[in-house]
Amino acid sequence: MKRTMTLIFALALGMSAFAKDHSGDYQEGTVSMSTLSGHEVYTFTYSDGRAGDVATREKFSADSLKMMNLVDGGPPVKVMYRIGHKFGAGDFVAIPSPNDLKKEGIYFLTSHTDITPEVVKRAAAAVPLLRGMMRDPDSFVLEAVYLRESSNKYSQKHNNDDPEFCYFFRSHNAMGGYGDTGEAHLDEKGHLQILDVNDREQSAVYIAMMTCTPKRRLADITAEVKAALNPAAPTPSALTPEEQAKRAQQYADCLKVAVNNPSIVCKP
Repeated sequence: MKRTMTLIFALALGMSAFAKDHSGDYQEGTVSMSTLSGHEVYTFTYSDGRAGDVATREKFSADSLKMMNLVDGGPPVKVMYRIGHKFGAGDFVAIPSPNDLKKEGIYFLTSHTDITPEVVKRAAAAVPLLRGMMRDPDSFVLEAVYLRESSNKYSQKHNNDDPEFCYFFRSHNAMGGYGDTGEAHLDEKGHLQILDVNDREQSAVYIAMMTCTPKRRLADITAEVKAALNPAAPTPSALTPEEQAKRAQQYADCLKVAVNNPSIVCKP
C-alpha cells in the first residue's frame, strides 16, 4: 500500500513537472458582457483589434469571467489572455482565474459578425419571402429577428459564409386566428425554411439543431430589420430666407388673381 501511494505521488510530481507554464504567453485585451440577445454574451477584443464572442466554456476549467463581476452593457474591462486551439472543439481564449493565477478559464469562440447595414439588409430581404409563405400573408406579424450562430462553424470560419438569421412570427392559421409563434431559419446559402415539428420532411433532430435557442442567438436585430422594412419618411428640408420670400410672393400673387376667379385655390 505504501509503495502504491509512493508511485501515485511520484506520478503526480512528474505530471506537474511537465505541465506547461503559460505565463509568458499572455497578451492584454479587453472583455465586455451583454444580455441584449437574451443570454450572457462575452465579447473579447484582442490586442490587434479583432473581436470574438464566447460560445461555450470547457467544462472542467475555471469560470474566470464569472469571477470578474462584469456589468451588463458596461465598458470593456482589461484582461490577460492567450489564444489556442483544441482539436475537435475549435479556437479558444484562456484567461487566468482572478482567484488562482495557476488556473485558467478556457472559452471556445464563435464567429463574430458586426451589425452592419449589409447584415441588416440581408436579414430584411427575407421577410417578404417569409410573409409570402403564409396562409394569410396580410395577417403576418414579425415578432423578432436574431443574428444566429453559424450552423457550420468550420465553414463560416474558413469560407467566410454569409451570416445566418432566425425569425419569430405569427400569422392566421386555418381557423382564421393567431396560433403559437412560428420560427424560420435563413441559412448561409440564402435558403429560407419554416421549422415545423409536424412537417414529416423535417426530423426532430434537424429541427433541434436549427432552432434559435438563446445560446445560439448572437444579437437581437429586430429593431434594425423593422426600421429597414419601414423607413421613416424623409424630413422636408427647411427653406432658405430667399425661398420663403419667393413662396410668400407667389401666394400673394395667387390671391390677387383668385379675387376674380373663385375656381382658383391658393396654397400658402
